[in-house]
Amino acid sequence: MTHGFVVDGSGKKMSKSLGN
Repeated sequence: MTHGFVVDGSGKKMSKSLGN
């Protein structure tokens, strides 16, 4: 869930895909 914080702007979709 750290990725979402780091890429909360450009990787929001990516973070969600990875977090899911």
